[in-house]
Amino acid sequence: MQKVLIALGVIALTSAAALASATEGVVKEYIKHTKIIKLEDGNSYAVPFEVAVPSELVPGSKVLITLDDRDSRKVTGVRVSPK
Repeated sequence: MQKVLIALGVIALTSAAALASATEGVVKEYIKHTKIIKLEDGNSYAVPFEVAVPSELVPGSKVLITLDDRDSRKVTGVRVSPK
């Protein structure tokens, strides 16, 4: 039974990962009160309230933004790449 539960957990995790895509770029501007990230390539992303934004996110930071595959404008995660 334990092996079945572990297998189901692995399947759930891998299928959730399959539903996510990502984009990366350099931050041009971050507006804290609206949680909008503007990249140098011209794209902007509104980060939902429930998604954490790293405190080290500043203009010039290289960022990886994870998006929902069903809605390519829905941000599901934000990570700052080390310099």
